[in-house]
Amino acid sequence: MAFLDRSLPSYLEKKLKSGDDLALLIKHYLPQCKIIMLTSHAEAFVIYDIVHKIRPNGLLIKSDFDDTELLEAFNTIIDGKTHYSKTVTAAMKEEITDRGYLDTLDRQIITLLSRGIRNQSIADELGLSVSAVEKRKVRIKDYLNIIKGNDEDIISECRRLGFI
Repeated sequence: MAFLDRSLPSYLEKKLKSGDDLALLIKHYLPQCKIIMLTSHAEAFVIYDIVHKIRPNGLLIKSDFDDTELLEAFNTIIDGKTHYSKTVTAAMKEEITDRGYLDTLDRQIITLLSRGIRNQSIADELGLSVSAVEKRKVRIKDYLNIIKGNDEDIISECRRLGFI
């Protein structure tokens, strides 16, 4: 497991300008390594970029956590899940819902999935093809930073973020 501060000093000889670059380097050479990013940036667009560019296993805002949450993050990540501090969760929710990243159909699909409804029935209810539902689910997983997940992963992440 690697704990990285986003504002690490540059190491230009190795073309590393920040903790972001180091995280990507670690992911390349040590793909099994779990990465927790620490940052003082609480802006929604910065958080969104970190989550989607680096896909860290954990992201904590420095002013947002204490020793208890750090331990909780560690245990959550060891269990194979992601951990975002409360500011990160709120920023992701804002970016995803308020800025139109997940449109009305995407949110309807999430709601129907949470009720246990399958692709064909979702397609029938929303007037879409099954293929369109599947493509939207891929996009939803991307926005939620779910890699190789299934419907249950979508539901779990949406519950964790407070969408459902």
